[in-house]
Amino acid sequence: PRSRGAGSTPPPASDRTHRSSPAGAMAGGGKRDAKGKGAAAMAGLLLENGVLRVGTRAILEGVSPRFELETVRDDRVRSDCTGELVRDLDPTHVGVLSLGENANGLSGAHRADPISRHVVQIASRLPTTSRFVANARCKLWWMTPTWGGSECGSIPPETQFLLLEIGGGEDRGGGATGRAEASVATEKKTSGRRKKEKKEKPGTAYVAFLPLISPDGFRATLSGHKMDAKTAREQSGEGGDGRPLCVVAESGDAATTCSKADSILCVAVASSPFEAAEAVVAAASRRTQTFGLRVDKVVPPTAEVFGWCTWDAFYHSVTPAGVEAGVASLASGGTPARFVIVDDGWQSVTPDAAYRKKVDHISDHPPGSPFRSADAAPALARSASLPATPSKSDLPFQTTETERSFVLPTLDAFRELSGGRSSPGAPENASPAPSSRSSPARDDVFDAYGQTPGKKMTQRLARVTRSAANPLRRENFSRAKSRLKQSVSHLASTEVHRGNDRIENAMATALVAAQVAAKQAHIPVPSEPAKAWWPMRAAALVATGMASGLESAYWHGVHSSPYLGLSWRWFKFLGQGVLSPAIRAAVSTLSCFNHRVSLIEANVKFANSETRGTHAVTKKRKRRKPGSDGFADVVARIKSLGVEHVYCWHALFGYWGGLHPDADEMKRFKPVMTTPRHTPGLLAVEPSQAWDPITLGGVGVAERAEDLGSFYRELHAYLAKAGVDGVKVDGQAVVGGLGHGRGGGPALAKKLHTMLEASVKLHFPTNGLINCMCHSSENILNFRESSLARVSDDFYPTNRASHTVHVANVAYNSVFMGEIVVPDWDMFQSHCGEAGALHAAARAVGGCPVYVSDAPGKHDFTLLRKLVFPSGRVLRGSLPGRPTRDCVFKDPCSDKTTALKIWNKNARNDCGVVGAFNVQGASWSRAKGIFVERFDDAAEFVVAEVSPSDVETLRSSKYSCDALEEEAPSSASTSFPPLFAVHAHRSGETRALGVKDVWRVKLRPKQWEIYAVARVRKAREETNLETLKNLQWAFIGLTGMLNGGGAVLSDSHRVEREANALSSSSAARGKRAANARRVCVVAAATVYGCGSLAAFATARPRSVLVDGEPVAFGFDRDATGATGEVCGGRVLVPLGPREDTHEVRMRFEE
Repeated sequence: PRSRGAGSTPPPASDRTHRSSPAGAMAGGGKRDAKGKGAAAMAGLLLENGVLRVGTRAILEGVSPRFELETVRDDRVRSDCTGELVRDLDPTHVGVLSLGENANGLSGAHRADPISRHVVQIASRLPTTSRFVANARCKLWWMTPTWGGSECGSIPPETQFLLLEIGGGEDRGGGATGRAEASVATEKKTSGRRKKEKKEKPGTAYVAFLPLISPDGFRATLSGHKMDAKTAREQSGEGGDGRPLCVVAESGDAATTCSKADSILCVAVASSPFEAAEAVVAAASRRTQTFGLRVDKVVPPTAEVFGWCTWDAFYHSVTPAGVEAGVASLASGGTPARFVIVDDGWQSVTPDAAYRKKVDHISDHPPGSPFRSADAAPALARSASLPATPSKSDLPFQTTETERSFVLPTLDAFRELSGGRSSPGAPENASPAPSSRSSPARDDVFDAYGQTPGKKMTQRLARVTRSAANPLRRENFSRAKSRLKQSVSHLASTEVHRGNDRIENAMATALVAAQVAAKQAHIPVPSEPAKAWWPMRAAALVATGMASGLESAYWHGVHSSPYLGLSWRWFKFLGQGVLSPAIRAAVSTLSCFNHRVSLIEANVKFANSETRGTHAVTKKRKRRKPGSDGFADVVARIKSLGVEHVYCWHALFGYWGGLHPDADEMKRFKPVMTTPRHTPGLLAVEPSQAWDPITLGGVGVAERAEDLGSFYRELHAYLAKAGVDGVKVDGQAVVGGLGHGRGGGPALAKKLHTMLEASVKLHFPTNGLINCMCHSSENILNFRESSLARVSDDFYPTNRASHTVHVANVAYNSVFMGEIVVPDWDMFQSHCGEAGALHAAARAVGGCPVYVSDAPGKHDFTLLRKLVFPSGRVLRGSLPGRPTRDCVFKDPCSDKTTALKIWNKNARNDCGVVGAFNVQGASWSRAKGIFVERFDDAAEFVVAEVSPSDVETLRSSKYSCDALEEEAPSSASTSFPPLFAVHAHRSGETRALGVKDVWRVKLRPKQWEIYAVARVRKAREETNLETLKNLQWAFIGLTGMLNGGGAVLSDSHRVEREANALSSSSAARGKRAANARRVCVVAAATVYGCGSLAAFATARPRSVLVDGEPVAFGFDRDATGATGEVCGGRVLVPLGPREDTHEVRMRFEE
């Protein structure tokens, strides 16, 4: 076995095998496919003469001699992806690569020097690779997928998971676009159905690479960047050119060095891309012992119910009154939120003394805001005495007595506060926020209340004209004038978040304020000369133009400056030098990203009147007992509205700026101001981090990691005492830049996550932790017990280009992260038109928690009721939603032909769901570092080919053609009978398809469709009657729910034989008629929910019973097969309005 250096932690004994032995690599082998396809036909992994191969097939060429390979066993018992025993699958080959200290160069063999950053070539060529997909960081906080062919240089820096397809692969025919053949250009959906044209070369295999963190704290990533290629040649002393693939292993601390690193890259080869990903993550978990697998973790109950988050509804301006309004608003439409995330805005934070403001939306609203807690209290007090006038039958959802007593009065109170607007008290920053046409996202221009400027201007001018003729309404003019005077204070409460970087968000916020000022300045006041308003209007318009020009110049000339380029060096000098005070002042004024925690307790907005004066940082006061500030009352009021779980937000280091070193309450944690020092790889990904406000302002980090652990315990104890059930921990990825002087980012992250999870386990026993902004492997590979994590960048309501990209990102990132955590696909807003529906459909198939961030009064309840039951329960898929196998290596955002398909399974093993989406037209630009939209390149439509085999659990050998032919009756006209019933949610169409049949559908941009797939049952083995011999049926799912198949929990059937009752006419037939017996088949299913249940049957049922009672049902004989022939019909069974677990029985008779 390979020798290891002193101080290295050896792998578990059960994980060791001999080095580079083909025989050893087959230790995990099982039954092979008789046809010898896929990985089964290959021998084990072998590294020899600079070539990493599996069997006789080379995977990597030009591997540095510093790498050493150990083959390890695939110790999985059952595949989580397919549900089958691993021994019954094609063998999966797993190995671990380590970085040795022996190197060769132009000067001959030598020992590598101990350094803090190793860059070593692992491949000069990918000889058998046809396509790849890489999950690489796209900014400090997040990662996104990148697709390519066989070029090493196309693999981006900071790649944290790499999947290769070797030896061909699977593709389907078709793929027509809106500018393609006319045969599909004239109808919305093609009626023709055909067999799946599968172009699969023999021996197709998939290779997954997972860079690890060594026991010595060196974090590995993959990179094909030219900067790393140059560094690799310099460190090895070898010449050459080109763009090889390199492994970068770094500690993040100049004082933490090594000459070799153990276990820095894990590799797995399998016949399925999902099996390869599952095997490589499982092997890495066993090897490192630092993170757990999703299948072994406790999933919080919040994953099974509908939720609401305050972020996009209020941003930092959240208040208790706003939270209660949001909860009550959702409940009024029959979609009650059962868990709530109080996001950023509740903590007691303050900026540095030089940037402190008199009015700060993190601590209180500007004067006159309807959501100020002090103003809301009287109205709430009055509402408490108001009777709930509607009766129970008048409410559109099922409620408890407590809910009915709070929901309607609360809504009335907030309508009173907001002046009767349809959006109760919607703040200036409620979505959709204003945006600039010059923005990279090309947003539509809206005003602060969601109306177009032209329409609102017309309404205002009409009001002015009417008021001029009525002296009694002169007070309206003074109100209009006061709006203009309050523009400065409104600037403090207006926020725009477009998802690019913090400087751009601040610039966009300033631009929005200028736009609002320009519109308000145009309102004339009769008491003043009209021409006196024109200078103000002109000044506002000039400010708008300047802000728009600066924003555009920033994007095209500053933000996209390449790392280490001349322009980047110049902007770094300016940003960290002469412009640093201006940037910090602007960001501190327009946002809270340079604020720091000053108190453990909630801020003044969430405090009661008795404790409002005790939140000043500089004011000395006696320490109160935790929970005595009134925050517990806020949580109690939220839960009284029917909320079962309340989570609160905080950052990994407390807040964006960490802990405040000047705050008396924070000094016991010994915070020290630390400037982030990001790695070259991260700066190559996001060069603007060199002048990011957090970089310029620094982060208050506890001197010892154990002190930050004490902060976690105190904060969580305070929240738990107030009734909070969990936390969302944000801002995690910055840990990589804060490890200098502390052993490096990976070492610091390991300590922090250990203490964080220990505190969560102590105070929130349901594993109430959501990890967010965590897409650096320092964090991901330390999720030992936490089971929820965000898997993509935010949903940005005002950034239109991000809406489709988000759906693709969450699906592709789930291939990797879904093995470690239950993927959180983020909140969305139901009222965002096409984008809202697109994201709702994605959440339905994502296997993720479902929660929105709608502003109070702004909801699409018709859409939400397709996701949420009246009880607040949702139908979540059993697995992480991932792209189907034929989509994994295609770019569904910008290749103009591919429809994104996402698959999942539900409670029944032989049933699943497939979502088809057109997300073409926008993408994340790695060159510019922004979301870009390409209207001219977007096709009019794409064609998705949906098949039962898209559900990976249905690709088992028991559904193969050979198995089906054995089941087929001799009288069948086709080679085998239809095996699956497939139901389209939007069209309501039902098809009976074989496992390899396809359903072709055209999708326009942002259009989608969801298909429920259910295995067809048969009873012909149990009866010889011809009428029942070929009977087939399937329980599909609820027609009113997006993932309606998830409502069918189980199904079964039985054959009954009953004696026929003798009638007067049959009595004469004598003894023979009396002994006749009637045969029937009873198909039964257990279904949860309400509404209408869809089923497939080849014959009309004689009767249908729901909970033992006969019901009137519908039967439409319009279900067709793959070639268009009618082969059955759809049965519609009414379950009624009561949400419950129902027993449904369909009775078929001869």
